[in-house]
Amino acid sequence: MITDVPRYSPEVPRPIGPSESELARSVSWYALWVRNAVVVLSGVFGVVAVGTDGALATACLVGYATAWCFFQTYWRFRRPPTDWFIAAEGLMLLSVTLSQVHLGPQTVGSWTFVVVSITTVTCHFEWVHWPAGGFIVAVLSIGSYALGNLLSGHDEGVASHCLGFAVQSFLAWMSLALVRAGARAADRIAERAAHRRREAAIAAARRAAELEDLAMLHDTASTTLLMVSSGTLDSDGWLPDRARHDLEVLGSVPGTVARDVDLSSLLRTLSEYPGVPIRLDIRGPLTIPAKPAFAIFLGAQEALNNVRQHAGDTDVCLCAGRDHGGRVLVELRDLGCGFNPADVPTHRRGISGSIVARMSAAHGIAQVVSRPGAGTTVRWIWPGSEGRDQHVDHADRTTTA
Repeated sequence: MITDVPRYSPEVPRPIGPSESELARSVSWYALWVRNAVVVLSGVFGVVAVGTDGALATACLVGYATAWCFFQTYWRFRRPPTDWFIAAEGLMLLSVTLSQVHLGPQTVGSWTFVVVSITTVTCHFEWVHWPAGGFIVAVLSIGSYALGNLLSGHDEGVASHCLGFAVQSFLAWMSLALVRAGARAADRIAERAAHRRREAAIAAARRAAELEDLAMLHDTASTTLLMVSSGTLDSDGWLPDRARHDLEVLGSVPGTVARDVDLSSLLRTLSEYPGVPIRLDIRGPLTIPAKPAFAIFLGAQEALNNVRQHAGDTDVCLCAGRDHGGRVLVELRDLGCGFNPADVPTHRRGISGSIVARMSAAHGIAQVVSRPGAGTTVRWIWPGSEGRDQHVDHADRTTTA
């Protein structure tokens, strides 16, 4: 049973989409590696550039910051960052910036300045899943740098430096927000496209089900009523059994029945098809799923109706069995007047819809071979979903048992 799907509503809040999630993962790792690389490399140059008096203290600070960078990277490989990372990050920043009390003010170009500068830029990308965390780290960086300078007795240019840190941190956050907005838009577009594809698939399934129902109705009750209304056959003898049979077929709902059925038993009921004498050569049992069984049975019934209406007096033979590969092969042959399949009008759906398309929907093959004056052969092959071209060629050379 096909059910309706909820209509797309852009106002409904949604979880992070695949594009935004992949963007967040990528920028987080990129920012982490860039920041760690800058901190470590600038620390090495900072140790080399500092005088001998502060070399040991600077080396200890660089070692501490480097250890934190490696530990942070190792942790991120195992699991997402936690809230205590903020405290650990703040402790590292305070250690670096407050070292100015002992080492003296660290102006533009110093290791401390570089650490604060890169941290205020990358913090928003590192904490992309928690924007508040990025702002906390940025404030800690700028505030601790200003505090370290003030405690060291150097306040010249500190305000302008802190303002520059704040501006570049805000610009980094804005750039990330714009990129994330683009990723969200891409996710919304992909979601709408997927929703339209789902609706189209559901509509196609409904249409296919409707066509199958119409084809079944055409091959059962409609055909019976047409035979009665034409008055060409005496309906007293065969009509009750025929009507009862049509009701049984309509009640079986082909395509939804999960059980297997014996195709040979279904085909034997065609021996009493009104107005068409039939010779049967059925070697069974032929137990197959219900959908292909009914596709073959209803297709054979439609083919017999065409024989009765168009072929004239003819010898009809219905053969069914299995080949050496275990496939079910069914053939309905007549020696009537035949026809040219290319001349059949497109609005006539007996062959294309009730026989070929129905069998194709059951993952099988149906072939109609005919030419004027040479009779008609209708052939059904199941299973036919794999190696279709090979099966068709083999079926053209095989005489059904």
